[in-house]
Amino acid sequence: MDSKRFIIADNQELSRYAVAQIVRNYNLSVGVEAIGVSNASELRKELKQNDNAVVVIDIANFDLPRTEDLVILQGEHSKTSWIILAAEMTEFMVRRLSGWQCFSFVLKECRLEEIVSALRLAQAGERFICHQVMDILLTPQDKNQDTEQLTQTEIEVLRLTAQGRSVKEIASIRNSSTHTIISHKRNIFRKIGVNTSYEATMYAAKVGLVNLMEYYI
Repeated sequence: MDSKRFIIADNQELSRYAVAQIVRNYNLSVGVEAIGVSNASELRKELKQNDNAVVVIDIANFDLPRTEDLVILQGEHSKTSWIILAAEMTEFMVRRLSGWQCFSFVLKECRLEEIVSALRLAQAGERFICHQVMDILLTPQDKNQDTEQLTQTEIEVLRLTAQGRSVKEIASIRNSSTHTIISHKRNIFRKIGVNTSYEATMYAAKVGLVNLMEYYI
């Protein structure tokens, strides 16, 4: 049986390089080099050429942020296996994607052995769920929760946005790229149902993330 190609979907070059090195060092894809893609257009192009692949994706650092986008793309390329490899995962996303056996879950903070296991099992068409994500799935679901939650990173970006910080300033504070902050803001706006920074600020004030009086006095 031919090895599946690994496609690493992440806009951070260091992350793409690290996963590719793991694939190479552990001989997970014999004879087939891992490919890194930094945006959805590149990912779709690679899948169109060969969809017998394992896609390793960090949704927070990729311009394919909605869970529905992943479900649709997987449906278009049914031979693919997917590993959600991220620093943070929302309960909504985990529960939504866990309904499909083709999606595995592992956090970037997991031990190397766990990450390797996830890659190896996905290569064999099997699923892997790290213990932190399994804890989420085993926790009784809040029946009132029908929208995607903000991650801790997104909460902090929203707080800084509400404080009037620019994308460049937030990137400096968070030690991130401006592209990453823009992606976070896009995800935040979608999740909380707003279109402008002003509306996001009003939302942040409503839920207690900021006290607007501090900025108007």
